[in-house]
Amino acid sequence: MMKYYLFAAALFPALADAHPHGTVEQQLHLSLGRDMAELTWIIVPPAEQAGHLLAHLDLDGDSALDEAERAAFAQALVDATLLSVNGEEVALAESEAIVPDATAISQDAGRLEMTARSNLVLPTESFATLSVEVSYSEFSEDWFIQPFYFENLADGASPRIERAPNALTVSIPAVAR
Repeated sequence: MMKYYLFAAALFPALADAHPHGTVEQQLHLSLGRDMAELTWIIVPPAEQAGHLLAHLDLDGDSALDEAERAAFAQALVDATLLSVNGEEVALAESEAIVPDATAISQDAGRLEMTARSNLVLPTESFATLSVEVSYSEFSEDWFIQPFYFENLADGASPRIERAPNALTVSIPAVAR
C-alpha cells in the first residue's frame, strides 16, 4: 500500500503543472493597416492573482481604483511597448482603458483592456517592416501577440509574420500594380 502512496505523491506535482490555476493570460492584438496601427492589450488574471493585481494597480492603497491609477496603468503599458516601422520608433496615443473597479477585480471579474492607436505611413512601392515588442511583466512574463489586418492591407500578397518571445515582426509587401 505504501508504494501506491509514493506513486501518487510522485505523480501529484506533474498533475498540478498540467492544470495551472495562477496563470495570467496576456495578449496584444495588433490591428494593422497602411495608414494606422491599433494595439489592444488584454490581461485576464485568475482569482488567485486578484490580490496581487489590485495591490499593483491601487497606488495609494485605499482599495479603490481612481482615474489617476487607471491612467498610470495604461501609461505603463504604452511605455513598455515598442512599435517601430523600418526601425523607426512610432509614437502611440492612448485612446481607451477599461480597468474594472477593485470589487470586480477581487471577485475574479478583472479583465483589463487598453487600446492605443498610431497613424502610419507605410511605403507602397517597397516592403515595410513593422515590429512590436512588449516588456511589461508585472503579472506574467509572457505575451501572445496576434496580428489582424485592416482592409487596405488585406488585399494583395500576404504579410510575412515572424514571432519571438513577447515580440512580433510583420513584413508588409509592396502594393501590386
